[in-house]
Amino acid sequence: MADWERFRLALTKLMTVGERYTVSELENLLLDSEFEFTEKDLEHNSENKPKWLRAIKNAVRESPDRTKHKGNRWPELRGEVNSNGEWVYWREACNHCGL
Repeated sequence: MADWERFRLALTKLMTVGERYTVSELENLLLDSEFEFTEKDLEHNSENKPKWLRAIKNAVRESPDRTKHKGNRWPELRGEVNSNGEWVYWREACNHCGL
């Protein structure tokens, strides 16, 4: 499983359906949860930031609303640019189970 997929699964469980989140707020959801970061997640990248931060950004790019990205593997994640010019994301209920 790719790193972004682990974070997608975790965030799907943590996000409240319909509530809008910035990437920073998604980061805080994980930090405030019981999510277990791996050693690799905590390593720093070339920008001197923990790698898990990039994994969250890669996960939200899988929203179908991120049209400049070819991925579409998080179909229930919606996104738009808010009045501050930031992307905000929210989760719709799953078509299969309603959660």
